[in-house]
Amino acid sequence: HATAQIRRTIHEASAKTVILHQLPDIWLVKPALRGMKDVRLIGFGHMFLSHSKKDFLHRRLYSRVDALICLTESQKKNFLTHLPIRDEQIVIVPNGVDTATYTPANRSDSVRESLGAHGETLIGVIGRLDQLKGQLETVEAAKILREKGLEFKIAQTEVKDLKKAS
Repeated sequence: HATAQIRRTIHEASAKTVILHQLPDIWLVKPALRGMKDVRLIGFGHMFLSHSKKDFLHRRLYSRVDALICLTESQKKNFLTHLPIRDEQIVIVPNGVDTATYTPANRSDSVRESLGAHGETLIGVIGRLDQLKGQLETVEAAKILREKGLEFKIAQTEVKDLKKAS
């Protein structure tokens, strides 16, 4: 059973902190931590939530969470709206971007060529096709840009495809 294995691993490693990289794993980890009050439980939220998890069962699950890490202020507000978590439990740790690597000076003509962009502005969407990833907003923005007469190309690709092209 996964919960028993998690419990055994925490005990054998003498772990003092468990970090949930996927919040749904709380269903396995909370029971594994039963009686281990000295072990901290920290959650890491990657996604926005679309429905409330403030019911009795989720309040019991999240009562064990010591801290919740999120990426932005808007994500923090989303978590406060949907999760049984207090403001002081949430810590914002923004994703970092290596501006030395991702700069117009390092633009790859071979990547632009592989995506069919021959001089027009290239708008990239990197990520799986998912309602939460913003493809719909990109299409809506494209409509506005077209109405304003701006020339551009939208490309959606996977990171592995970009690595091959560069």
